[in-house]
Amino acid sequence: MEWFIGTVDDALTEYQQKEGILIVFVYAENDENSTKLDDLLSSLDVSVFENIPYVAIRIVKESENARQFAQFFPTLTVPVCYILGMNAQPLEVITGLSGVTSDKLLGEFKKAVLLFKEQIGEMKKNVDIPEVKLEDRIEDKKEETVVEQKEEAAPGDAGASADTTTSQEKLEYYRKLLEEKKKSDAKKEEEEKHKKEMERRMDGKAMAELREKQRERELKEAAEERRRQKAEDAQALQRLRDQIKLDKEERAAAAASKNGTAGGEEGNVKKAEKKVEAVEMNKPVNSDECRIQCRFPDGQTLIKVFPSKEPLQVVYDAVNEDARKPTSFFLMQTYPRKKLTDMNKSLLELGLTPSAVLLVVSSKDGDENNRGSGSILPTYGYFEMLIGFFFIPFSAIWRFLNSFWNNGGATNQRGEATINTLRENNDKNDANKNSSKKKNDKGESTVKDGNIRRFKEDADDHSDSEAMWNGNSTQQL
Repeated sequence: MEWFIGTVDDALTEYQQKEGILIVFVYAENDENSTKLDDLLSSLDVSVFENIPYVAIRIVKESENARQFAQFFPTLTVPVCYILGMNAQPLEVITGLSGVTSDKLLGEFKKAVLLFKEQIGEMKKNVDIPEVKLEDRIEDKKEETVVEQKEEAAPGDAGASADTTTSQEKLEYYRKLLEEKKKSDAKKEEEEKHKKEMERRMDGKAMAELREKQRERELKEAAEERRRQKAEDAQALQRLRDQIKLDKEERAAAAASKNGTAGGEEGNVKKAEKKVEAVEMNKPVNSDECRIQCRFPDGQTLIKVFPSKEPLQVVYDAVNEDARKPTSFFLMQTYPRKKLTDMNKSLLELGLTPSAVLLVVSSKDGDENNRGSGSILPTYGYFEMLIGFFFIPFSAIWRFLNSFWNNGGATNQRGEATINTLRENNDKNDANKNSSKKKNDKGESTVKDGNIRRFKEDADDHSDSEAMWNGNSTQQL
């Protein structure tokens, strides 16, 4: 059996012209039953139609042609094959769910052909014309026209024309329905596109609002974190100041007790009270969580939140996982200043709750046990020393060049003053030498020149007191 290639409208037009049988096969893609029934229909022997003209069309489920066909014949199951006779009256309906075989399919088509012949016979009786073979109408259209003219001349022609008019009106009605359905589908598709576009815009707007809210929340959290850290730093600084003040008072009380002051006993009482207050001030708060801020030697920080009942080992593990840690290190509490090495004690027992600041101190070759409160070396003065290394050579060069640029009258005055000063110094040196010569006359082998002694020469060509001066006001050796 050959399948018609075209739309449903073209198939209906072809079916109307041939006045034969219309076969509509509705199937689903990738379906085993549909494939099986399609193979049986394609291999069907056309001799079963007994030269009756037919139009066979295949329609895919949920396609546009399938929706148009479903307006007249609802498709409840798939696959299904409709065999329609005159005026689109159903002759047989074959489904692929009942185990169709080739013999059963052939029997169904034979029944449909018999019913179609009965429709033709009834139509002839109503028209009351001599019997005309279907082969003659198919082979020669002209003879069919002559038969129609004889049918018009014969009695009962009003009934035949009425049937023809009814068939044409039905087909025209079906075409109008199909056109209206197409327009309705196009309108629905346009509305669906508009609806999807509006949903897309609303989703984009909602996403933008969500991102903005998330950004505002992150900014608030960052500001809150900065405020919290600032408050904790202020508290730590205040504790340090209180500790320094307490140490000063303790030293003053100790000095007063050494000097035997009368108020030594009262000072001890005050010192004990302040120690109690300091202990109460540093008393840990029983909280579920502990916020630890670890400061590395380069000034960077690591902030972690741990359960208060966790041991100190978890803090060491957290610092050890950080890439900024030194090769070997230990943790030190800022206030009171002490080294934390007891790994089994909890953070609550160590007094680190609800928050604490710990210093990550670098240690070398296991010397961390020997480090005390002075393990953190001061770094003041390094910057000034570095600046001096760079700028002292340039300063010396500047002074050297400035000595050439300022050789005016001020230089001459300084030269005269220098000469006078040298002359006075020479006079003093002469007096010292004369006194030393008197001592050397007694047989000493050295000559004293100020704080320096030198060996005495027996054959001096000239006196050391005779100074020789060159042009730039300096003594010539």
